[in-house]
Amino acid sequence: MRKKILEAIRDAVHVPADAITEETKVEDIVMDSMDTVEVFAVLSTEFQVPIEPSRMGHICTVGDLVDYTIDNQGKAKGKRPLTIF
Repeated sequence: MRKKILEAIRDAVHVPADAITEETKVEDIVMDSMDTVEVFAVLSTEFQVPIEPSRMGHICTVGDLVDYTIDNQGKAKGKRPLTIF
């Protein structure tokens, strides 16, 4: 599961596979707010993860984002992606 989520994040920000690891800081891969929205849209859609900014303050690395996705997978059922933005 971790590998699939990491691949989805890599695809969302359009970088080579070796350019992002779980230790990579999120701020180093999202160049602007559109990249951020794209990553969240992918996670919300593919993994049914609710994107709630108030719960995302602890996310600093890609690994944190992967952990958040695993912990919250399937919890956005019935919600449209990104309706909270």
